Amino acid sequence: MRKTLIEKGQRFGRLVYISDSPDKRESRYVLAECDCGKIVHARLAHLTGGQIQSCGCFRRDTHSSHHMSRSKIYKRWAEMLNRCRNPNSSKYSNYGGRGITVCDRWHDFANFFADVGLPPAADSDIDRIDNNGNYEPGNVRWAGAVVQVRNQRKRQGCSSQYRGVCYASTRRGSKKWRAEIKVGPSRMQLGLFAAEDEAARAYDAVARLYQGFTLNFPEET
Repeated sequence: MRKTLIEKGQRFGRLVYISDSPDKRESRYVLAECDCGKIVHARLAHLTGGQIQSCGCFRRDTHSSHHMSRSKIYKRWAEMLNRCRNPNSSKYSNYGGRGITVCDRWHDFANFFADVGLPPAADSDIDRIDNNGNYEPGNVRWAGAVVQVRNQRKRQGCSSQYRGVCYASTRRGSKKWRAEIKVGPSRMQLGLFAAEDEAARAYDAVARLYQGFTLNFPEET
């Protein structure tokens, strides 16, 4: 199992890492100091994964002032921290694994809630405006499903300059361009084309049937 590396003074919510557990038998436990002054003896995975944010004062403050520990925004906040900081998360490779971080201010839910506010609609989710940027003020918004799909980064291995187009080699060795589009949870294969721009226009033809997609050739109607 890959060893999780953290540095002295590194912050996790209201907790600041001090050292590994003095008991050598507890290799997966650490000592951390809470902002309120209390020392916490916690499991390392719980600290880096976001399950532990404080000595307990954070939960008390959240329940008493916001009553939001079971809300959608609290769940999205916890998921955001997990995929950026927990190497065991199934989504870590697309977030923390490629350098996406959560700003120190948002390690505290109260600050995150103050900056982002409540989601405006049932299908709204946290979305980064710059998909290669971090979770921080100015780069995060609440967005619907269509905007999130439109803002997805290019699939790995897609060398085309056009949206929805990928280079493909056939079994016979000929060079083709594959056109595809993702609508909701489904990815539609639109065929293979000899010319890159032909594949891009095939993508546009289907994209025009839906709202919210960016076209390769918006000037063509």
